[in-house]
Amino acid sequence: MKPRHRKTLFLVSVFLFTIVAPVLILSASGYRYDFQEGTLVRTGTLVLKTQPAGAKIVIDQQEQKETTPAKIGGLPPAHYRVRVEADQFRPWSKEIEVRGNKITLADQIVLIPKQIPVSSLFPEEVRTFAVSQDGRKLSYVRRDATKGDSLWLFDLDQNETHLLFPLGEKSDPTAGESADSPNRESSANSIDRLLWLMDGQGIAFSVATKETKQYFILPLEGGVREGEPYAFVPPGKGEVDQWKWTRSGLSFFFLQGGLLYRAAYDIRSTTQVVPDQIQSYAISGETIYFTTASSPALFKQDLPTGKRIEIALLPTESDDIDNKGNENLILSGRGKIALIDRHRQLWLIEDTAAGTYAPIAAHVQSAVFNEEGDRLLYQSYNADVNAGLFVYYLKEGKTHPVREAGSFEQVLQKKEPILGPVWYSDRTHILYAANDTVYMAETGGEGFPTADPILRLKGEAPKFVYHDSDDKLYFLFRNRLYQADLSFGRTSSFLGGRL
Repeated sequence: MKPRHRKTLFLVSVFLFTIVAPVLILSASGYRYDFQEGTLVRTGTLVLKTQPAGAKIVIDQQEQKETTPAKIGGLPPAHYRVRVEADQFRPWSKEIEVRGNKITLADQIVLIPKQIPVSSLFPEEVRTFAVSQDGRKLSYVRRDATKGDSLWLFDLDQNETHLLFPLGEKSDPTAGESADSPNRESSANSIDRLLWLMDGQGIAFSVATKETKQYFILPLEGGVREGEPYAFVPPGKGEVDQWKWTRSGLSFFFLQGGLLYRAAYDIRSTTQVVPDQIQSYAISGETIYFTTASSPALFKQDLPTGKRIEIALLPTESDDIDNKGNENLILSGRGKIALIDRHRQLWLIEDTAAGTYAPIAAHVQSAVFNEEGDRLLYQSYNADVNAGLFVYYLKEGKTHPVREAGSFEQVLQKKEPILGPVWYSDRTHILYAANDTVYMAETGGEGFPTADPILRLKGEAPKFVYHDSDDKLYFLFRNRLYQADLSFGRTSSFLGGRL
């Protein structure tokens, strides 16, 4: 080799060893030179996962070669505008902060279809409806201008309808000799409220007549009426409120005049469950939880034996807080109890004898635990700060940024009232309604949560029922019952028509 060539090779080797090799080593170690700052900085990694997978990734208007799921490393610490796109889906966009020597996760992205499948279930007008616990049957009330209301059952698997209770017809089995039968001379009689019982083995409903309001328990077998209904007039006075069901027997519980009753089909009777006047109650298996009205306290009572245990003495709020209504108990199934007291204060209580309790938030309208019981979604409303949705973390979160136990996340703040917030089936998104639109909002993750419209009912406030086992959303629109398929958040989905 000629001396000139040896010298060139030597200089190239020196360059590679002194310049290129350190750059490669630093890059592999997670460093990058910042020319603006004139210093080395630790880079971060961004992990993106979407449903569906295969979405295009755009970071600060630059399309990446990767598609989701993707792990993009070597990013200098900064705020990035991230956008993911897929055919037939609306794009998702958010500003995400990437930190040095950290992995930033955006791994719960759900892309919403441009067209969500919506179908009308019946041509007839529907006044009200209820979905069975397994999501496979619907009970609903048809309204006829001349005959009055009638109660029907729709089997979603068999696509069959069954008449259960023809209120406005002479063929109604409760008509005739029964003294409890509703007055049939007027088509103004109405079926007002429905409640599925005992995992779909019966239905409780109310009938309003000119003279009174009656209540019925109707047994079912395989989705078909089985036997005569049990009709009763509640023993107390005032409104019948807070209907709940139990798996132990074909019966349902209700509050009237501050007293708790149980109407049982098998013995055809209505009995008082606890002697105290109570504010609220909840049922889990064979145990009933309730709060007493005077000397406020939370108890739980075994239904078969009547044995009760005091869980917590509740604080008495000061008189300057407005009394805004009834209390509400929410059970997590994981040893935690949430209580919204009569002053709209939210408490978290341990489900143990002499359990501890702590205030969580004020001006709370509703609350619901996620399935795991480690997060509590609640809705607040205050004229000064508007309506808001928040998530309270009972345990430390697993995603970045890590949410500490006892911390809060604000999901939403709006001037308009928020209706029916519930957890979506993936347990990281929520569904809610505002004005005439149903939205899906994310929780957790980096930055302020996104919220996207999924369904609009022009001119009507959406009152929907969501069933998470099959991701079906049911709603009334112009007196017709519709079903929307929200399974796009699962591993597979079907795209169809729209309303």
